[in-house]
Amino acid sequence: MLLSGRLLNRHLLLVALLVTTSALVQAAGVIGESLRGILGDLEPEEDIAVIVYFSARADLADLQAMEPEQRRTAMPALLIKHANRIQSPIKAYLQSQGVIRFKTLWINNALAVTVPARMVATLAARPEVERIDLDATVHLPSPVNGRR
Repeated sequence: MLLSGRLLNRHLLLVALLVTTSALVQAAGVIGESLRGILGDLEPEEDIAVIVYFSARADLADLQAMEPEQRRTAMPALLIKHANRIQSPIKAYLQSQGVIRFKTLWINNALAVTVPARMVATLAARPEVERIDLDATVHLPSPVNGRR
């Protein structure tokens, strides 16, 4: 009986390992390459700044019939409302995990947030997430003398 108990424990451990590995492989498709490279070097509790992009797009069809001035006013309101609706479940999840600082990027339905490295795969596995990339600073080249 002891042998079968050990065998059962090994099988359970193997199943748990396969499920965990499978989740990471699935999440790897939506974790940006530069972020994946950095995650390997971080401890699970180390913070990392990321941008979470959501897959749902706002329906802008109603804007087509509007006059340009109306459209300029209506579009931001529509995009903000859409982003707030789509992002609210993840914001609630982040708050439940103690993450309280994030910024909605409503124009492209994304969320800038700093999270512990361990949370990246969990966020990437959520069905509403399209991808997660590193939130990096982009440096523009200096202009050449006399040119813009």
